[in-house]
Amino acid sequence: MVEVLLAPARPAARAHGTLAAWGALTALGALALPWARPGRDLWVFVPQTAGVDLVAQDWRVAVAVAAGVLVAAAGVAPAPVAVRGRLALALAVLGLAGTILAVAHRGAPMGPAAWAAVLGYLTMAGIGLSLGGYLHADPVIAAGMVWAAAFVATFIVYPLVAVLQASVVVRGRLTLDVVRETVRSPIFLMINNPATPVPEGLLAAAAGAACAAAALAAGLI
Repeated sequence: MVEVLLAPARPAARAHGTLAAWGALTALGALALPWARPGRDLWVFVPQTAGVDLVAQDWRVAVAVAAGVLVAAAGVAPAPVAVRGRLALALAVLGLAGTILAVAHRGAPMGPAAWAAVLGYLTMAGIGLSLGGYLHADPVIAAGMVWAAAFVATFIVYPLVAVLQASVVVRGRLTLDVVRETVRSPIFLMINNPATPVPEGLLAAAAGAACAAAALAAGLI
């Protein structure tokens, strides 16, 4: 009993400044920056589309802002690191979902606020995966891994899936007619393009001969 009373108190968990900073900056960007733009121009903003104007009108924007505030609070909360990381991960997923729903609901190109929220929550998800013990990597490396995965999914996997779907689904009907017509097309396996001044087959043969000569000169063959 005496040993229990004299045992030193367990020190409180230190605040995670990086997590708190990312949460605060993401919430601030979602509040201060516009959520929409009229076209491809990145520097033309639509009036009355800042987060501070929409947060009371659109619950999706409110979720995107509130999640950042809660992540910042989790970064300084006196909680174990693993618990703090898992909470940050859950809030990052919630904030990212709110951001995507807000952009889809408005039906306009993503404004700076939406980009700031997406990039911020991807970073916080990586930090949460690291602190929560799901990824045995430094928080910076884990955030980079999440960014890379999101890039591959958005710009490589999604376009491929869209192309494959368009090739087998026509007007809501599953069919192989498009694939059959493409394979039967005379230009499907065309090697030489008649519109180019030099035949591509000749260029390929010349490049192969040059590589073979270089390999022979270097003693690799």
